[in-house]
This record gives sequence, C-alpha cells and structure tokens, in this order.
Amino acid sequence: MSANEASLSTLIQRVEALSDAAGDMLDAVRESGSLEAHTRAAAEAVNLHKGETAAHAALFSAQAKAFEAKIRNRLTSDLTLYVAPDGNDNNDGDTLQKPLKTSQGVLNRLHGIDGAGFRTTILFAPGVYGHLKLNAMALNTLIAIGGLDPDNKASLAGVRARGCEAASVIVYNLKISNFISGSVTVNGIDFEIAEGAEGAYHGLYADQPGDFIHAYNCTFKNEASIEPFAVSANAGYIRLWESCKFIGSPAYAKAALYAINGGVISPDMVTSWEGVPQGHKWLAKYGGGVFTGARGPDFVPGALPGVTDSATGGYYA
Repeated sequence: MSANEASLSTLIQRVEALSDAAGDMLDAVRESGSLEAHTRAAAEAVNLHKGETAAHAALFSAQAKAFEAKIRNRLTSDLTLYVAPDGNDNNDGDTLQKPLKTSQGVLNRLHGIDGAGFRTTILFAPGVYGHLKLNAMALNTLIAIGGLDPDNKASLAGVRARGCEAASVIVYNLKISNFISGSVTVNGIDFEIAEGAEGAYHGLYADQPGDFIHAYNCTFKNEASIEPFAVSANAGYIRLWESCKFIGSPAYAKAALYAINGGVISPDMVTSWEGVPQGHKWLAKYGGGVFTGARGPDFVPGALPGVTDSATGGYYA
C-alpha cells in the first residue's frame, strides 16, 4: 500500500469515527430533549397536583371551620337570656347586668345555636317589646319565654313558635298585645288587645296543621271590637285549661271562640269563667268544631248564642 493509500485509509477511519461520535451525540441530544419534555410534563403534573392539593386543603379548612363553629354554638349547659329596655343587642344577654334590648336581638343571639338536651330561657324585664318570632328554630330543647316580674309584666306584641315542633315552647307571665301562635304552652298570660293592633286575629291563634296551643289561666281583654279570643283554623288545635277571664266589654262581631276550616277549640278543661264577652259565644263552620265534653250550649259565656254552621260541617259538642 502506498503512502497516499495509507493516509486515505486513516482519514476514512477518522471520518467514520467522527460520524459514529456525531451519531452518538445526536442520539444523546435527542434523549436529552425527550428527558426535558418528560421533565416539563412531570413539573406540570406536580403543579397540577399542587393546585388540587391546595383546593382540597381549602375545602378541608372550610369544613373544619364550619364544624368548629357548630361546636362553639352547641350548648353544653342551660342558657338564660335577659332582655330589658335599657339593654343593648350587641351584648351577649347572658346576665341581667348586660341584657339584650329587643326581640330581634334575642333572635340574632339564638341564630345557629344547637341547644339539644338543654333548656333555653328568655326573660323580659318590664317594658314594651316587639313580636318574638321563633321560626324554624333548631333548638331541640325546652324554650321558656317569660317575664322577670309577674306583678309588673313585660308587654310583647306577640310570640310565634312555628317550625319548632322538636322543641317544647312555654310562654308565661307576660302581657301580649297581639297574639300567640304556633305550637306552644301558655300560662298566666294577659292578652290586652288594643284597637289597631297588628294582625288579622288576636289572642290565641292556631292556623296551621301542627299548631297545638295549650292555654292555662289566661286573661283576655280585647278592645279591637271585631276579634275573637281564640281562633283555630286549617287543622290547628287550641285547648283551654283551668280559668279563663274576660275583662271589659269588647263588642265582637264574630265570637269569643272561632273554629273554622277543620280547626278545633276545646275549652273542656276550663274550671271557671269570669266575665261575659259581647257577641256570640262561639262560631263553628267549614269543618271547624268546639268541643266542651258535652257541657251544653251555655258552657261558654257570651252575650249571644253560639253559632254552628252544620251545613258546612261545623260542630259543637
């Protein structure tokens, strides 16, 4: 082999070697690019998981805070709230020294509280207050609403306990200037209804299925002229116990007791009546009834005879 041939052969070998090296480098670059792409995909996945983790963490935190709030609002003992004309609705109302001021303040204070197994007592100092509307309260307990001074009774526009079937609601030693409605036990209430008072009916008012009122020792003074003492309608039920007192001489266009649309009023447990209201003794029609336990037509006092519209399913028994 000549010198030139030898040099050419060596050059070819070097070129082949360089070509092989270039191929290896190209493969490496390609692999590097693939790795970079995988790295980018992995990074994106990590970021995605970070976002999902953050979202789950936020959700868990919200749930934890809600549960913590629920725990904080769950009573661990009986609760007493005080209300007075010189109070402040920004107070907790837990003491007579720092009472709430209004009926709305009471509702705000009770909002969201779970009182299962414990008694909640609301005591009003002498004064004048608005309507206390316990609508769908979650207090699965005994709720007692009363006056601090039975000799100087606080005056409320009314009390409505609707959607509180899981609770036992008692109202006592108060003056009511409008009506009490819903599912409630009433004791020692003075109904003092003035002309122009808010509402279509006054006194005891059970006008929805599930409304069940027991009334003990109530006094009815009604100056609104056209309103009855007690109204039961739409399958509501009112039962009068012990003594009922009628004061003054209101001129009722309807009747002392008014049962309509399947409502029932039972004065069968009354042991004494005082006073004789003007107007009819009762009015029962459209499936409404007055049940006295066969005490006779003169058992309920009134200036005019009771009216039973038997044509529409009213009854007196």
